[in-house]
Amino acid sequence: MTTRTEHHDGEHQATASTGRGAPGAARQAQGGTGRGARARELADLLRSRRDRLQPADVGLPAGQRRRTKGLRREEVAQLAGVSATYYTFLEQGRDLRPSWEVLEAIGRALRLGPAERAHLHTLGTSTRKTPARLAAETVPEAVSALVDRLDPYPTYVTGRYWDVLASNRAARLLWTDWLALPQHDRNMLWWTFTDPAARSILVEWETEAQALLARFRAAADKRSDDPSLTALIERLRNASPEFRASWPRHEVAPLASGSKRLRHPVLGEITLTHVTLTLAEDPEQKLVTFAASDEDQASIAGLLAAEPTAYGQPGLLDRYRPLDDAEEADVSRVRALAARTDDPWSRSLPLHLTGSALIVDPANRRVLLRWHQRQQAWLQVGGHGDPGERDPLAIALREAAEETGLTDLVPWPDASVRQVVIVDVPPARHEPAHEHADIRFTLATASPDAIRAENPEAPLRWLSLPEATELTTEANLRELLARTEQLFAG
Repeated sequence: MTTRTEHHDGEHQATASTGRGAPGAARQAQGGTGRGARARELADLLRSRRDRLQPADVGLPAGQRRRTKGLRREEVAQLAGVSATYYTFLEQGRDLRPSWEVLEAIGRALRLGPAERAHLHTLGTSTRKTPARLAAETVPEAVSALVDRLDPYPTYVTGRYWDVLASNRAARLLWTDWLALPQHDRNMLWWTFTDPAARSILVEWETEAQALLARFRAAADKRSDDPSLTALIERLRNASPEFRASWPRHEVAPLASGSKRLRHPVLGEITLTHVTLTLAEDPEQKLVTFAASDEDQASIAGLLAAEPTAYGQPGLLDRYRPLDDAEEADVSRVRALAARTDDPWSRSLPLHLTGSALIVDPANRRVLLRWHQRQQAWLQVGGHGDPGERDPLAIALREAAEETGLTDLVPWPDASVRQVVIVDVPPARHEPAHEHADIRFTLATASPDAIRAENPEAPLRWLSLPEATELTTEANLRELLARTEQLFAG
């Protein structure tokens, strides 16, 4: 077999300038420049793919006393038509700048697929452009409008770094409320690898996470010197052991359509097929739209239709029917409050509105209570609205997510108000005694083990209904627990 040689940046030059003992050879192999980093990644890729192959896979005899778990370096070199020394230098991470032909030959020898060969060329190429400073990503207005119009079919748009740039209500219902997350956390990779809720929502989490990472890696090859991309990868490495272990494996895959299985507290497990489209204005932006079975699609539409849109306007609680005379009196006071002030949520009022929720774990028939230091009692979660907020359900969802760390909360079994009660609040250091007109909901989670108390002095506890009823000292909360028991009974 003829051995291929490199006349420009190849084998002869490597032997002369970077041979054993050559000044700077070790520094070059470990260099911190972009090119040095790519040489080390190329070495990782070559070793990982060599380890996967057996002699029989490439038509070679197995031989005896093999100490390597895959092919030997000299066997790959023989198949590729390069010297064993040159191939060894490549696997040592030396900056050799192999030619296109040599990379193709090595790719064929290692039986790389199209996406893997493209990745090989990206890591091995000798010419790289300094990335231009990129403007912040925005989605064209017409595309955002299209995403919203596709409700109840879940749809979102991701950008060059897999940030979620747009999403409709159905997507936020099934994945997470992207709009409620901090800006730097609205990223599909970050959510998948670091949010505990993702492991519950994605039925096949490990498969989904690895497939997402392979697609991201293939796209990231186009921006391997992008500082923002490097920062995201480093952030993921630091935050996720799974990402840290998977990144060096160099798995790559092209964008593709397919199917996903998701788990929802109300809908249960559903299967969605999806189509991925790139935008003509910016091919790095991807619109992904999903569809479920007719039955599941109707259920998604029903949940979206049940979301309240006008609570907090004049006529507040007109649709709510109190269960007894005491609650009727409280509801009447709330309606009167809403009718006489533009902002019944203002904390300056001696009686003002709040939104709260009893979080439930339907699969295990448990409820979550929080210790309230000020009132010295175990209570549901929730509280005051932020300036401009008027929707009690939105307030309850936001407050509950902040207090518990749960990002998959949804109204359960629907978005109806569960209880309206006026409670006395004792005075505090900077606040006189006052009253809360509390509008209460039930919210469900599919990831009960993901709770993280916002305040160490306000611990959270999962309890059975009898345990919660015995623990709380609040009669109105006992009544809410009794109503929840009826919901569990179905």
